[in-house]
Amino acid sequence: MRLRPASLRTYFLFPLLLPLAFASCTSEDPLSCGDGTKQEGDECVAAGGFGPGGAGDSEDSESGDSENVLIVDRDGRNDDQKLVEKEFRGALAVAPVSSDTVFVAWKPLDVVGLTYNVYIATEEDALSFGTPQYTAPEGAFSFTITNLDEDTEYFIAVVPVLDGFELPVGRTPLSVVPENDDESPSFEGVQSGVAVDGAGVRLEWDAAEDDKSPAEAIRYEIFYGLDDKFAEPEKALDRPFAFSPPGATSMVVFGLPAPETEYFFVVRAVDASGNVDDNRTPKAAKSGKDILAPVFAGCQSAKAVSASVIEVGFTPAKDDVTESDAITYSFYVSESGDFNFSTPTHTVTGGATAQISGLERDTEYFVVCRAEDSSGNQEENERSQAARTKQDGEGPVFDGITATTNLGATSIDVEWATAEDNQSASEAISYILRYSVVSGFEPYDPEFPEPADDVQQVKVVGETTTTLSDLDSNATYYLNVVAVDEGGNASEPSEEEEFTTLVSLRADIEIPIFANKCATGACHAGSAPTANLNLSLGWSYDETVGVDASSGPGAGMKIIVAGDPAASHLVQRISSVEPGFKMPQAAEVFLSSSEIETITTWISQGAPDN
Repeated sequence: MRLRPASLRTYFLFPLLLPLAFASCTSEDPLSCGDGTKQEGDECVAAGGFGPGGAGDSEDSESGDSENVLIVDRDGRNDDQKLVEKEFRGALAVAPVSSDTVFVAWKPLDVVGLTYNVYIATEEDALSFGTPQYTAPEGAFSFTITNLDEDTEYFIAVVPVLDGFELPVGRTPLSVVPENDDESPSFEGVQSGVAVDGAGVRLEWDAAEDDKSPAEAIRYEIFYGLDDKFAEPEKALDRPFAFSPPGATSMVVFGLPAPETEYFFVVRAVDASGNVDDNRTPKAAKSGKDILAPVFAGCQSAKAVSASVIEVGFTPAKDDVTESDAITYSFYVSESGDFNFSTPTHTVTGGATAQISGLERDTEYFVVCRAEDSSGNQEENERSQAARTKQDGEGPVFDGITATTNLGATSIDVEWATAEDNQSASEAISYILRYSVVSGFEPYDPEFPEPADDVQQVKVVGETTTTLSDLDSNATYYLNVVAVDEGGNASEPSEEEEFTTLVSLRADIEIPIFANKCATGACHAGSAPTANLNLSLGWSYDETVGVDASSGPGAGMKIIVAGDPAASHLVQRISSVEPGFKMPQAAEVFLSSSEIETITTWISQGAPDN
């Protein structure tokens, strides 16, 4: 059994089988039923009574007698039916959960389309097979029944149903009385763990014992850690990695993060009422080798991006160990359709597309994509896709940037002219905006579109305006724009534009200047700041802009006059050389000329609250 963290359920699902088809009749085609079947409406069903909807009592059958069951070959399903009738053992265990709830467990069979009818009655002879009280889905191995009467004995049976036919096995019931159970199972924990190929571990243990739940009704929760410290008493064990089915005494655990790695496991027993034993004894075990290649369908599409670039699309592969975004994809390219799989033309990790560059203009290429996991297992599909590179080698005509507006401390709006191209429509043209605090850009190369380390880049398709955000405040930037058509041909870049973002009160003044040299100790901070002027973070704007000084030689003057540094008393004080008037007053915290310039520039820009 293979369990993963995302599959912590009480049942497992198998592939669905196509529904059973029954013959129908029309006036032109009268229904003719074969030996051992009978007509019901416009269908032929088994004459023994085991047709769609389950077994029922009839004058032609005796419920529970297997010799009265006619095996009808339903698209080859007779072998599955024989297997179920031979192997299914019915209810293996019942146990009380509470005063009105009980639990029943059975061993499911790996047969597609097999579901289970659950019957319950207060007398064994009252079980009415053919009319189940409950139906458990395909792959289920347990069921919980609620709303029962306390101190009442119930008889429960589980009967398999194959494609709507209830089979004549599993009809021996087990009895149980609903009652509360507060005692945990007695369990010695995991006994051993051995590696299993596929990065798995097989864990084994001895069955737990419980006062109310038989061994077949006890399930086990599994925890793991990278060292045995994870199971120390003060640490919570509340998120199991996997659950076993009821009655198991071993399980192969797959889905661990890495193959051939030592892990520590704790296994705890859980009875039908949910009581958990308290053992925390870890057992070390090394996961097995990863031997399975990813499941991958190969290249799904290929299209020309330019005269030298083809883009390949694929559905991400799935692997038993490696996450999808860590799977490596190799691309093999051929002009003839004959491939050399020893050396890939291109590789990428993760994603669902890849661009293969450096190809010849107007040439047909065939591409095969293969997936490889982190252990080096590569699948070997040979599905190829073909694409012809474009003929177009002429870039768009582009007049460049037309305006930069709404300049802020961390953003600016950029507008540019619409480019014109001989093949691509205007809405399909891409615009690449490159900006940097360093002047000068390398020529834009569509085949290698990633920018240099000191350059930031934004791509806009079909539009002629965007906002550059997350810029540094009080910083000078250089910007240009390149237009790129669908063929990957680039225009000449626009003329380099220079702009300087606004000074930020928060980032450039309050934090680096006021906090270190003004709003300290007994100065301009706290509940009783000097001169009633608080320059702390978040306070300085309301305390200074358009506000009169309340005391001192500048009493009555505006501390800051937005747009006019010369009229601002703050600038007069920090720029002064007169002892006793200059602020700050201690020489070791005098503002530098660049700090004074930053404050003056901010005021000149209108002293925004930014």
